[in-house]
Amino acid sequence: HGVEEVEHKAVAYDVYQTAAGGGYLSRVSALVVTMLMIHLVVGPVFVNMLRLDGAMRQPGVLMRGLNRLYGRRGILTRMLPEFLAWFRPGFHPWDTGMPEKVAAWLEEYGDHGDPMRASAAVYGSSPMSEAA
Repeated sequence: HGVEEVEHKAVAYDVYQTAAGGGYLSRVSALVVTMLMIHLVVGPVFVNMLRLDGAMRQPGVLMRGLNRLYGRRGILTRMLPEFLAWFRPGFHPWDTGMPEKVAAWLEEYGDHGDPMRASAAVYGSSPMSEAA
């Protein structure tokens, strides 16, 4: 599913521009509001899930989680350059390219049409076998 999302990442943007005539100001405004809402809604839900699971009683759980998101090598920190690119006038989602492993997976999948085999070839094992 993730590969599909990357492959189609520009579709919603193209529809937005074509159907709504979306310009720079509305795009950037929507981006800022959306990011704020994600943090304001998802953050408390995540903390509540940790609390209900009992994880909040474990020392450092919340700080480790925040570090994984916002720390020097955090997931969101590493995504910051691509995120900031969306604020550039004239930006299009394909400007950020396609991750190398996604391109390799698509090529491998195209050779035989087997998603599990493509995952094993690119990642060394199927994501489903690792989850089991």
